[in-house]
Amino acid sequence: MRALSAFSFATLAVVVYCVFMRNQFTAIIQRGEKYLIATSPEVSEAHGQGLTREECLRDLADSIQSVLEYRREEAMANLQAGFEQAVVELA
Repeated sequence: MRALSAFSFATLAVVVYCVFMRNQFTAIIQRGEKYLIATSPEVSEAHGQGLTREECLRDLADSIQSVLEYRREEAMANLQAGFEQAVVELA
């Protein structure tokens, strides 16, 4: 495998970010004592809360985005030289 140049690596990172943003995730919403609480089975570390359904789902979406960004950063930081990066899009 050949290493990608810095320019193509940055370009692919942006594309990967955009692909993740188009994914849909399941939200499980439960009523707590004061807030609605949302979780996602696909991203178990992500949680959201809010007084309204919309606020709760927006908070969950922000949490999912943060978890995915963290996972990507951690994975990229642990790669060895000589890797190739590609984009995989789910239908």
